[in-house]
Order: sequence, then C-alpha cells, then structure tokens
Amino acid sequence: MPVLPLPCDPHAVLAALRASGQAWSHCQAQEQVDSTQAWLRQWFADNPPSDLGWRVAVAGHQTAGRGRNGATWLAEPGDALLMSVGGPLLLAPERWARLSLAAGQAVRETLQRRVGAALWLKWPNDIVVLHAGAPHKLAGLLCERVGGPCADPLWLCGVGVNVRAAPTSNALNLPAISLAELGATANGLDLTTLTGDCALAVRAAIDAFVRRGGALDVVALESHLAFVGRAVQLDLGPREGQRWMRLDGLDPSGELRGRWLAADGTALDYACISPLCIAAVASDARPLPPEEAHG
Repeated sequence: MPVLPLPCDPHAVLAALRASGQAWSHCQAQEQVDSTQAWLRQWFADNPPSDLGWRVAVAGHQTAGRGRNGATWLAEPGDALLMSVGGPLLLAPERWARLSLAAGQAVRETLQRRVGAALWLKWPNDIVVLHAGAPHKLAGLLCERVGGPCADPLWLCGVGVNVRAAPTSNALNLPAISLAELGATANGLDLTTLTGDCALAVRAAIDAFVRRGGALDVVALESHLAFVGRAVQLDLGPREGQRWMRLDGLDPSGELRGRWLAADGTALDYACISPLCIAAVASDARPLPPEEAHG
C-alpha cells in the first residue's frame, strides 16, 4: 500500500489558531484513520482536557468516515479536507441541537470566500451549490455531544469538504462537487490554510452562540438557507416516515418552518420541525434567496 502524505502542517495550523486569541491546545495530523470523529473522541478519553482549549484532528484519508444518520462519508486519499474539532463546552442541554446550524453557517462562509458560485446551507449541516441546474453537495458536518453527568461535556464537530475532487458514488443522496471544480485557486485549495480557516470560523461561531445564550442568528442563516420556497421531503423517523413540506424558512429556535403538502401539492397545516434530515427535494428545487422564492 502506498505511503500517504500528511494532509497538512499541524504545527502551522496550531500557530495560526493560537495567534487568533482563541483557546486551542493541540493539532494533530495523520495519514489515515478510521474516522477523525472517532479519533478525536478517543483522544479526549485517553487524555482528558485540563483547560478550555480545543483540539484539531486532521486525516488524509478515512476508512470509515461518518456522516449524519449513519451515512458514510466518501473521499479518495488527498482529495478532501477531513477534520474534527472540539473541546469543552458549557451550554444548556436544550441548546445543543442548534450548534450544527451555527457551525454549518461558519463553514459555508469560509468556503464561500474561495469560490464565486453561491453556496447554501442545506439544513441542518450540509453545504450545497447549484451546478448544471441541480444542487450538488460540497461539504458536510457531523456534530456530537460527548460526556456524562460527572464531567464537563465535550462538543465535537466533524467537517468534510470536497477539495480537489468529489466522489462519484451513486450512494450519495446528492451529487457531489469540489472546490477545484468550482474554480478555487491553488491558495484556496491548500489544506493547511483551509484547516485553520475552518477551525477558526467554527470556534468563533460557537463562542458567539454561547455569548448570545444559545440564540441563533436566524436572519443570517435564513439568507443562505437552501430550498426556501420549494418542496422538501423530511425524514420524520421510523414511526412517521417521510412527508413533503413547502420550506418557508427558520423559526427563532432554528427549526424548519413551512407547510405540509398533500399528494397533489396542496398546502396543508403550518408546521415547525426540529433538526432532522432533509431526505430529498422536489425536481424543480433549487437554492433561492427568500425574496426570490416567495416573489
């Protein structure tokens, strides 16, 4: 098996993180792991934090990368940013579900600076772009709470970004696309810089979220929310199955706001849905600004 290079320079990443004034304790990079999320969780288990510093774990390849709801994150070695960041986080339990939205918006803004095409947040934590008339997935996040009642909880955020190329597997719920395909420059594709930029943005967003007492910046989120004004299929779990909704936006808690749709497309009752997964979108769905979607 060929020897894989390190995905980034962890010393340069840590230096940039600490220079920001944020609290960071460690950054490590490995050529290959099963999952950066599992690696970071085990790292904290083996070496519990002694301060509020967060850690970064970056891999060049994952053999068992994970997405939401048990999905597999696919990427060829060296093609993607594969990282997990996190650390101690003191926050009321009912606020934790909103963290993925805050982190997703932070990653979206970071990637947006590298490409000209408009990027959108597919609620709650995928980054998509309209390409060749259809939505394509550029990045995804996986956020988890770790810890029991006898220890300060840890928040872990896995970030996967298609950088140099995108997987072509038909197992994907959306076709994938990469930063390179969207025209990012060589500087924009540098994994050391991208690792630091994403980590800084996520930490800043979460710190701001905590300072606001767990309140989301709904205006900013809604202005970049994918599929507003379109029909989306929501996965409500094994008991209720999947239902179609016209997506109107977000309520102040970060829940999806819209109206249920009958089989013929007739709008039914209003509803707000807690952070689950958008399973599909209607054939005419595309990311739109709210004012255009409702025009």
